[in-house]
Amino acid sequence: MSWLVEMVDGQSQEFIDLQEIGGRYHRLKPSFLAKVGVLVEQAPNYRLRVGVIHSAKGSKGTVKTPFILLLITSAGLSVTFLGSASTKGGGRIIGVWPAQFQGVLKTDQDAVMNLLYIIAERPEAVRQLELVY
Repeated sequence: MSWLVEMVDGQSQEFIDLQEIGGRYHRLKPSFLAKVGVLVEQAPNYRLRVGVIHSAKGSKGTVKTPFILLLITSAGLSVTFLGSASTKGGGRIIGVWPAQFQGVLKTDQDAVMNLLYIIAERPEAVRQLELVY
């Protein structure tokens, strides 16, 4: 199963559902998104793009408050996560792109959490991060 994200400019991106590749959705504490918000304001390699996502849908339903984290690490790894924000300030990561990353996740379930740790705690290891709403 996958999630289809449609952008306001008519482009779309398909994400692999983390549960479908033997993984799980990863809960995000409110402090994670708050920390990323601070980094977006302070770190030159972190950006925020608002008003870009039109909708995110899959066979499990519609994501009410979708967001995307586009990450390029200083080592050159490029991965994009689809998340769903919670009204309580946290959220969860539910999808990943590119499809090749699913091979990594099948053998290393901690890969998503390790990359999220880098985003929030090691901005020097991030070449570029875009938080897209």
